[in-house]
Amino acid sequence: MGLFGPSKSEVWRTLSAMVGGSFTDGGLIKGDRVDAKVDNWTVTLDAVKEDKAIYTRLRAPFCNPSGLRFSIARTGPCTELVKGLGFQEIIIGDHAFDEAFGVTGNNVAAVTSLLQDVKIRSILLTLPEVQFEVRDNDGWSGTQFPADCDELYFIARGAMKNINQLKGLFDLFAEVLHELTVIGAASEANPGVTL
Repeated sequence: MGLFGPSKSEVWRTLSAMVGGSFTDGGLIKGDRVDAKVDNWTVTLDAVKEDKAIYTRLRAPFCNPSGLRFSIARTGPCTELVKGLGFQEIIIGDHAFDEAFGVTGNNVAAVTSLLQDVKIRSILLTLPEVQFEVRDNDGWSGTQFPADCDELYFIARGAMKNINQLKGLFDLFAEVLHELTVIGAASEANPGVTL
């Protein structure tokens, strides 16, 4: 344990055991990661450096035959930017949630149905920073996905060490992936993508 509490590696190693995952010590070059199975999907936690800042991210490739896209972000300047990209703003009907988050998507009924899940909304409300979305792939320099596969993606500034928030994020991914299959927006098939 360091001067300021447990290190990120120690916290992530503990988290790995809590979620039944595997911890990989990536050293200074690759960085640490946690991979945990949720049925046929794999949720990956890692940290990336962009523009001299560290970000914590979670990703889970999944088969998305419906082409569903959504973005959920804490209300702020970026919320307005996403609205400007042609996605429709979605009001869920939960006043506290609608005040805290900007939600956009390409299928209002599917996103609204997804966010009727109280557990999903509750976990999101516990997080101080949220950028959570379905996106096409890892970008031009990252892993490329098959045509009908996309990525459930979360990113937050800093190297997260709050074990409860991190566990909540794994729970969030599991709940969202399951709910996406229930509403017919995702397939339970293994996407065949390794991050």
